[in-house]
Amino acid sequence: MSAKSNLHLIMGDVHANIFALHKVVEYGKAAGVQHWWSTGDLVGYGCFPRECIRTFQELQVRGVRGNHDDELVGDSYMEYPPAVWVIDCTKRTLADAEIDYIRRIPYSFVEGDCHVGHSLFCSISHQSSRIVFAGHTHIPSFVRLADGNRAERVEIVVGVEYSLDPHRKYSFNPGAVGYPRDGDPRASFMLYDPDANFVKWVRLEYLHQQFLAAMKAQGYPQEIINSIERSF
Repeated sequence: MSAKSNLHLIMGDVHANIFALHKVVEYGKAAGVQHWWSTGDLVGYGCFPRECIRTFQELQVRGVRGNHDDELVGDSYMEYPPAVWVIDCTKRTLADAEIDYIRRIPYSFVEGDCHVGHSLFCSISHQSSRIVFAGHTHIPSFVRLADGNRAERVEIVVGVEYSLDPHRKYSFNPGAVGYPRDGDPRASFMLYDPDANFVKWVRLEYLHQQFLAAMKAQGYPQEIINSIERSF
């Protein structure tokens, strides 16, 4: 792929999976990505929160806070015991400065025509920005506002560049980097170029078994390990 001068990489739901994140970063750098955006949940589930935070800091990722990030800094309260165990473990692992990094992440941001958040569930016809990027579901999605003010879901074909109509509204989910839930175990993310006016989904293989082995070695709840393993 040739480098794009204003290429954005949109990713989310990394969930402390450094094996998947490394692959995404490697791809993005080779593609000439200039801007890195995240739709939230950098931590939770996985066992490499420090490594993922440092990677985001090095890339100067512009991101938003997800519900697992919120739980880490005490601004949300989960009821799923295995996920709470992981967050408690993450708190013990991270330094105060690393937790403060998560705390300083905003809930959403707007840049140009784009609104980025973790779980922006308003109707596409009522969204104020032309383009919305959101995560949370761990499932890639592509919705556009069609004629008659009607939301139209578009089937995603990985690797295809979708041209965007400057007069239509769009809502996108890049899928999950660290814990996909759409039946495809590969890390999922998007490329977006506001100058060339296109989006594209990318999927990448990563070292799944090494990730699971690390979680097992650190004594992570078997229920969490099994749920991630089922996604493979």
